[in-house]
Amino acid sequence: EERGHPLGAQAGFLCETMRLKLTYAADGAPGPATMVAKLPAAAPRLRSTISRWGYYEREARFYQHLADGNPLRPPACYFAGHDPETGNTIVLMQDLGGEMLPNPLDISCPVEHAEDLVRRLARFQAAHWGTASSEQHPWVASFAVGHPSPERLGAAWQMLQEAVPHLLPTGLAVQAERLVPLAHAFRDHMTSGPLTLIH
Repeated sequence: EERGHPLGAQAGFLCETMRLKLTYAADGAPGPATMVAKLPAAAPRLRSTISRWGYYEREARFYQHLADGNPLRPPACYFAGHDPETGNTIVLMQDLGGEMLPNPLDISCPVEHAEDLVRRLARFQAAHWGTASSEQHPWVASFAVGHPSPERLGAAWQMLQEAVPHLLPTGLAVQAERLVPLAHAFRDHMTSGPLTLIH
């Protein structure tokens, strides 16, 4: 038996995330008191768009193939499944505690946490350096697929400036305006090899 409770600030989430509170039959095997479930977005249009981008499948495959021994130390996964025909996906993972997830639009972070994450990201990328391939991981999207043109990137940057100017760090505008016209060159450089996995 389980009871689901929505988990976290919903703004910016691409899926439904909830905490399951579990009870077990007296003669059954014991298990965790709670776990976190991630399901596709409830809104059909949003779900369809995100599914076409492959996000749900990639998350399920990540937990199936890349979570064990991962330097990023993701939560333990009890089950991850994806049906390519229906797009139905579910990930059941370890509940790391806390009543709420942080708001994804809150970009504040202690420096030591950011430094630790960068080191773990580097170890994850180093572990797959020069070995990542579409044959080995066909469900991983290439950096080149869907990479925006300078025009699209410029429009997205303009929208970001108008929507959340208070969240943009000082100096980001200078870097963004340098990057926008170099979008194609950046894509070509990032896909020229050696390749690795990013998360």
